[in-house]
Amino acid sequence: MRFIILLRGVNVSGKNKLPMSELRSSLENAGFDQVKTYIQSGNIALNSTLKDIEVEQIISDLLKKEFDIDVPIHLIPQDNLAGIFEKNPFTGESAEQRFIHFTLLKNPPGKEQSDLFMATDFEGEHKHYSKECVFLFLPKGYGRAKLNNAFIERKLDVSATTRNYKTFTKLMEL
Repeated sequence: MRFIILLRGVNVSGKNKLPMSELRSSLENAGFDQVKTYIQSGNIALNSTLKDIEVEQIISDLLKKEFDIDVPIHLIPQDNLAGIFEKNPFTGESAEQRFIHFTLLKNPPGKEQSDLFMATDFEGEHKHYSKECVFLFLPKGYGRAKLNNAFIERKLDVSATTRNYKTFTKLMEL
């Protein structure tokens, strides 16, 4: 099966620096096939016959042992990305793709958290919620948004990681 692995909180430099070429080699040495990465921010595609929980554990252990990095890992079967993408109500805004973001949720939040989150509005920021993703349309840009990853995690009480439109569509192709 082809998996997409999203690492939350890895950077090109500074804290949690993770060289993608070294990571690719380590993942291949761990037995994963057709390993690809996309940009320096923790986007990985690989093939494995293992169950998703096993893949996640191997990657978590590898990151700790070889890179001294302990970050949340979001693992999604690549086939599921198209279904998530199709639920995005903002994809018709083709001229505004740079303002579209996908906040992928590790687990579905509880109803109470979901209701409280959906009742929260910030002027000029638009959201749509599904059990696996919060779709964002942020015309003022993500860097200035109040509907950011930290806010979403706090309100929904789940681990989440955000990718922009360009990255998300690239992940479907890896």
